[in-house]
Amino acid sequence: MPFGRRMSAVLTAVVFILVGSTPTARAVDQPISIAGFSFSPAVRTISVGDSVTWTNSDPLAHTVTSDTGIWNSGPLNQSGSFQRTFTQPGIFGYFCSIHSTMHGAILVGTQTYLPLVQR
Repeated sequence: MPFGRRMSAVLTAVVFILVGSTPTARAVDQPISIAGFSFSPAVRTISVGDSVTWTNSDPLAHTVTSDTGIWNSGPLNQSGSFQRTFTQPGIFGYFCSIHSTMHGAILVGTQTYLPLVQR
């Protein structure tokens, strides 16, 4: 399955019900590891105002690139990191522009996300 359709399936497989989007009183930095040609965790739920830091543990370079072009880390070599603060609620898909099989999503806000199983 092509990358665009696969990421679209991931994002459409999530039902998102907004129940509020008040920023947290204390922002948190949430880590995501890049290892074994994958993002771990691949999907992370955070609060508005939190940051995410991706750190590359692989010996090859990777990127953290927004599906919509909002951000692009550029190549991250081994031990390199990239941080982004999320100030708006929503679902933010991303991928590695070097390795098209690597993808993930950040779910931002005080929402309830209900995954649907598609068969």
